[in-house]
Amino acid sequence: MYYDISHLQLFYFAGIYTLPHRQNFFFGGSTHKTFPGPQKAIILLNDGDLCGRLNAAFDSVVSSTHTGSLLALLITVLEMEVHGKEYASRIIDLTRYLAGLLSARLDVVGPMPHLTNTHQICIDVENFKDVTLRLAEAGITTMPTKIPGKHRYGLRLGIQEQCRSGISKRDVLLLSQILLAVILYEEPASALKQKVEALTEKLSSVRYTDVS
Repeated sequence: MYYDISHLQLFYFAGIYTLPHRQNFFFGGSTHKTFPGPQKAIILLNDGDLCGRLNAAFDSVVSSTHTGSLLALLITVLEMEVHGKEYASRIIDLTRYLAGLLSARLDVVGPMPHLTNTHQICIDVENFKDVTLRLAEAGITTMPTKIPGKHRYGLRLGIQEQCRSGISKRDVLLLSQILLAVILYEEPASALKQKVEALTEKLSSVRYTDVS
């Protein structure tokens, strides 16, 4: 049995979430979601025979080795050895903070009391297509997601990359104000783009713990 932990991979490596160690159970996933590497993947298992069979099966479907992305993945692994636990904790703490700010005026869907236990926030909005376009006009790109328990789509937000760039609680508060203004049609999206660009410029380099 294979379990895809693409979205949770950093949280597993940081020891926030655990997975069972059972025979014929293995897991892995892409390295460009919470684990902030290039678009590659990691598979984790402790069975040599199963590893050999997987290598044989994947040999015909995995792309050729690309040195550049392998080096980028190595650099990310080294970064995570130093900053991974703190980075993972900051993602969850600040995502919960943002979810709480947004829930004051929006229908944020998620487990109580924090509305999220990962890096994702789900918001139930009736006009998600129009809101997605308005957010893009303001300089904020997001992807729709299926709302748990409902047969429609809503907004999906995540700030894991911004956490890697040293986003502060003050920045998250500003971001929540921008999001609310766009989603609730309180200001033209184009009028908010300058604020988004200023925040983007501030968060343009990897900082992890250097937060101001």
